[in-house]
Amino acid sequence: MKKGVNYNCHKLGGVTAFALTGIYTYQNGILDTYSYHVEIIPLKFSYQSYIIPLFLLFIFSYYSSTLPDIDHPISRLGKKYPHISQYMNTQFGHRGVTHYPITLLGLGCILYLIGQIMIQPYRILWMWGSIGFVVGYASHILLDTLNSSGIAWLMPFSKVRVKIPTGIRIKNKKGKKRVCWRYLEGNRTHDKMIIIVICCLLIFLLTKG
Repeated sequence: MKKGVNYNCHKLGGVTAFALTGIYTYQNGILDTYSYHVEIIPLKFSYQSYIIPLFLLFIFSYYSSTLPDIDHPISRLGKKYPHISQYMNTQFGHRGVTHYPITLLGLGCILYLIGQIMIQPYRILWMWGSIGFVVGYASHILLDTLNSSGIAWLMPFSKVRVKIPTGIRIKNKKGKKRVCWRYLEGNRTHDKMIIIVICCLLIFLLTKG
């Protein structure tokens, strides 16, 4: 993985995850049910605020979208935490345990259990931060599935890597045309456009009707 090659794509994926989750929770009344009630004591008045839940959702999805790449020493997080990154890379390699869906499931369960012992309104705040963390992290795994190296979705039960092509490309080799699969390769216009198109399509489906 070249320096920062997938960083911006994963950030865009985190923003996409935030947008889709925000729209879904609003459309289905989840944002209303679990919004944060702000009390203005001197005026004896309270109002329902979407700002704080959406802010937490955005911040956590944005930053967790690059967290799995802490297992690579030359990634942004890898350089920030070199000892952790080097250990993870030595033990599991790149796109190893930090990229397994079962790891995300385990982290999600831990966040949920911690939230259960909290009292209101902190539980609501923790819930939105946790949702943001999970969807941002999930966006990273999904995007890396579109990478040529793929992701081992069924680990630890199977080492088979799932990789989904995003198109085809024709290469010339010794005067002959050869068709090959096209995967995401990082900070390229093609890659970012795919993410934007997917986001627009899903937003259309979520808001339809």
